[in-house]
Amino acid sequence: MNHAFRVALASRRLLKPTGAMAVVIELARGFHRCGWDVDIFGEKLNRSVVLESGAHPHRVFRLPNIKGYRGRVIYARQCEARFRWARYDLVVGHGDLLRQNVLFLHNLIHKTAESIPGKEGRKLDSVGRFHEEMLTHDGFEVCIANSQLMKDDLVTRFGLDEARIHVAHPGFDPDRFHVLHDPEVRRRRRQSLGLEDGQRLIGFVTSGDYTKRGLPVLLRALSLLAPDLRETARLLVVGGEPLGPFLEMAEELGVAGAILYHPRVPDVERLMQVLDVFVHPAYIEEFGLVVQEAMACGIPVVTSKRVGASELMLSGHGVLDAPDPDAFAAELETLLRRPDVHHQRRAEGLTATSGNSWEHYVGRVLDVLMGAGLVPSVAVKP
Repeated sequence: MNHAFRVALASRRLLKPTGAMAVVIELARGFHRCGWDVDIFGEKLNRSVVLESGAHPHRVFRLPNIKGYRGRVIYARQCEARFRWARYDLVVGHGDLLRQNVLFLHNLIHKTAESIPGKEGRKLDSVGRFHEEMLTHDGFEVCIANSQLMKDDLVTRFGLDEARIHVAHPGFDPDRFHVLHDPEVRRRRRQSLGLEDGQRLIGFVTSGDYTKRGLPVLLRALSLLAPDLRETARLLVVGGEPLGPFLEMAEELGVAGAILYHPRVPDVERLMQVLDVFVHPAYIEEFGLVVQEAMACGIPVVTSKRVGASELMLSGHGVLDAPDPDAFAAELETLLRRPDVHHQRRAEGLTATSGNSWEHYVGRVLDVLMGAGLVPSVAVKP
């Protein structure tokens, strides 16, 4: 009797919508479409989202009062014991296992600590210690990096064999993120945000961690705009946490009146589609789904080489060397003053994201796994 190919996906927390969660769920959906039996193991799970992907959710219970590095190790050991007992054909980890067939890494903990002002020289936290043990003790057969930026750091920092690390840029949902062609709908949505005619809307959208994503850089850049542009520009901050001290910084810079805040919403594309410019000035961003989603909505993007998604922007336009406020201010000035450049960047973004759907991403991952002999050949990839 033939049994279905069995896959275990491990991710400690799949509760809030993040880029990492999107990758896990889309992989589960793609593997399920291959006819495989997919189980997801986590301490915190959004069961309805997991079930919708075609996977089966499994709760891994966290021992009370055991946190940090020890808590991570205990989670990993619990998962590994269950995987051995159930005899899975493929074990896929997302940075939370010490041993797996395939590692999908979403964060560069060490590089982040080096890149964000004020964090340099801090003691390695529990995630960094865990990742270091996993990466220096041969904890995987194949690693899928979400950008060349990530791959380069893994090879340089840990001396990993680059032949075992494959770059696959995550995808997006073209049914959600696309150009809004109806000017009346656009006008109404902008009015609902409190925008007046003639005002230009700059977007900063993230799931959280405003410092890592460079909100301080953007606030300084906003303050450096010419007076006429400061008068008409508005900054829409969409995120999963309150602005807190960043509002104090905005007050000191004289730009607090230009800030519009909106909590993170499930249909964030409704907000992104009405932007004039999207800015992602992160000190470090291993990929950045929102950058690609903005381009797919026809919104010109300004970012830097510190952001993995900038690798999609093959022309190099809008990609700065570093998150420098003066450089970002200059790019904003150009995009807000020159319709021809705005139109060109819009077209380049649409071309860059064309075809890079989640289905394409899963297909790329399957090619890697089949090439490594880790999964059976599939006649039709999802």
